[in-house]
Amino acid sequence: MKKNKSNCIFISLILLLTFAVGLSFAKVKNSTASQTVQASSRLKREYIPKRFRGTWYANKHDKMKITANSVGGNVVGKTYTKFYHGGYKDVDVVSKHNLVRYQEKSMIILFEKGGSDTTFRVVNRHHRKALYFQQGGGYIYFYRSRTAAKRYGNY
Repeated sequence: MKKNKSNCIFISLILLLTFAVGLSFAKVKNSTASQTVQASSRLKREYIPKRFRGTWYANKHDKMKITANSVGGNVVGKTYTKFYHGGYKDVDVVSKHNLVRYQEKSMIILFEKGGSDTTFRVVNRHHRKALYFQQGGGYIYFYRSRTAAKRYGNY
């Protein structure tokens, strides 16, 4: 009878030990998974340069407000904040960040939805400073003043 009790205790200890080892492996597996998610947060925070900042008007109703860390307006759809320098190829997993990169005098933004690149460039048009905004195949010129946008707007 004593051998049978000691065998039961021995078996229960082995089962308890295997359960504890299994939990420790599960914790190690979860910690490596969380490290891959954090890889996208290692991107460098980026602020929008001063030449792009301000309120820009496309026509009587459409406007876009660009600050140091946000782009918003009824043309863009909503206000996007927290920009990081890089492209989707720099991120291992699908990113929820708004990614910015620069090419010559252009600023190219990949918004969090994915979609196509959006290009911003400050140019001179009709002897006025204008913001060239290109998304997909279309483009719009934005101006600093509503009167210039009303006069030279392209739609």
